[in-house]
Amino acid sequence: MLIANATNLGLVRMAEACSISYDILAWTQEWYLRKETLAAANAAVVNYYHHRLPLTRTFGGGTLPSSDGQRFPVKGKSTTARAPGIGAGQ
Repeated sequence: MLIANATNLGLVRMAEACSISYDILAWTQEWYLRKETLAAANAAVVNYYHHRLPLTRTFGGGTLPSSDGQRFPVKGKSTTARAPGIGAGQ
C-alpha cells in the first residue's frame, strides 16, 4: 500500500501485482494511513538514512537539504540543460 501510493501505482494495480487483495489494501489505507502516520514513517526513514549510512556523512551532517537550483556542467544534448546565462533567475 505504501509502495502503491509512493509510486502512483494505485491500490488496484498493487493488488494485481502482489498477493494482497484490493479490499485489504483499501481497508488498511482508510484506517491507518493518515497525515500524521505518514509524517512519522517518513521521518523514521529519513532519520535512518541521514544518521546511519556512511554515504550521507560524505555530504554533511544531514541538517541541510540540497537545492533544486543547483547547476552542473553537462556535455552533449539534454532536454533540461541550458547554456550558461540562459534561464530562470538570470
